[in-house]
Amino acid sequence: LARLDALVTEFEAQMPPAKDWDIPGENLSHAHLHFARALCRHAERECVALRATGAHVPDLMLHYLNRLSDALWLLARTEARLRREDS
Repeated sequence: LARLDALVTEFEAQMPPAKDWDIPGENLSHAHLHFARALCRHAERECVALRATGAHVPDLMLHYLNRLSDALWLLARTEARLRREDS
């Protein structure tokens, strides 16, 4: 979790604030990163639903999935920005 927090902080510092929605699919890497993020968000929602039924879902798991999806979103934004700068 600490590594993900550091990665998110590093990438956030390099990116301008998001003004619009990031549309997946500018290129294959960008699309894959957004797909991975969607899977993480789905897993996070499933864990929250499991917790609501009384199942034991550690807080660390929820925090990890949340930060992982944040990191994937920032990586997708970075990928798209770098590709635009190269073209």
